[in-house]
Amino acid sequence: MANRVLNPEAQRPTRRAALYAISLALLTARPAGAKTPHSPEPNMPAPNLQTTLRSIGGAVCLAAAKAVEAATQSGGRLSLTLRSADLSPAQTEAVAAGIEALTGPTLISLSLSYSRRMGDAAAIALLDALPNTIESFGLVDCALGDPAGEALLRWARRCTALSMLCVESNRFSTAMRRRISGLADGRGRLAVMV
Repeated sequence: MANRVLNPEAQRPTRRAALYAISLALLTARPAGAKTPHSPEPNMPAPNLQTTLRSIGGAVCLAAAKAVEAATQSGGRLSLTLRSADLSPAQTEAVAAGIEALTGPTLISLSLSYSRRMGDAAAIALLDALPNTIESFGLVDCALGDPAGEALLRWARRCTALSMLCVESNRFSTAMRRRISGLADGRGRLAVMV
């Protein structure tokens, strides 16, 4: 118990460093034998969300990168839809780092539903990075179990703007599903699908 850190904020720099390393690895990954044009500098800033989404590629992420760019230019509200992008755990953690570093637009809606490879660890990293401004959130069918459910409960309780939460078709226990459903109790405008 002596080595255990009880303050989660004290762990934040370590998590950020890990998310940065994952993001950097994704952005600089090259096929075997390919030449790397340059090595990133150790003090290079973390990749922004647009760059991360472009590096992941695919129609869904490229469209999302354009939405981030438009919202950043207008300084407005951002609805980020990565539904059916089927993000891997590393890609999810890179997106989490990009969201955490996001400045300018206000993130109000986020869906990473149908990222069946995501799992608990990546979902926890994502939930830890989310702002409290989100009104609509979806992680449907993302292979989430009770550890991610605990992180979801912590985030949703502090996110008073939340009005729609969709997390059905995951691996939550019956007890966890009840607890997540219970988030709507006393919050008349919150709809929960679990």
